[in-house]
Amino acid sequence: MRKPKKRDNSYFERRLEREHPAIYARLRAGAIRSVRAAAIEAGILRRPTALNALKRDWRLASVTEKRAFIAWLKGAPKVALRGSDIVGPDGKLTPSAVTKLQYVMSTKGLKHGQVMKAMGFKALDPRLGFALSRQHQLEPVFFDRLAEWLSKV
Repeated sequence: MRKPKKRDNSYFERRLEREHPAIYARLRAGAIRSVRAAAIEAGILRRPTALNALKRDWRLASVTEKRAFIAWLKGAPKVALRGSDIVGPDGKLTPSAVTKLQYVMSTKGLKHGQVMKAMGFKALDPRLGFALSRQHQLEPVFFDRLAEWLSKV
């Protein structure tokens, strides 16, 4: 079985020196910041496009996240989140729930305090901010009220 070829900086430097001596000279002189940048300029490597990144991330997204993204593309939050879609197994708001909540808040011009009041909490309650940052686990009653509120908007 053949051993895979190593494609590190030294490999690309040798190729630049051999195939693109002018770019290699600029790299050695410090006019180009890195071997990778020189290889991209020479056409040996290609910079990933935004489209390639979107395709890669699409393959990694969950079904719920894909639905939320398609709804966002269409300009309306058509994805209905169920209670199980709100909170993940880690006890935090799911990324798709964050996306939908941020979309609803931005399109309706709502602030955190307004959403908290609509959910039956005090306006200065910081739990919505904690939930959106996904840094805190919150109690089930918060997620139940959030799911109920999202189903109404």
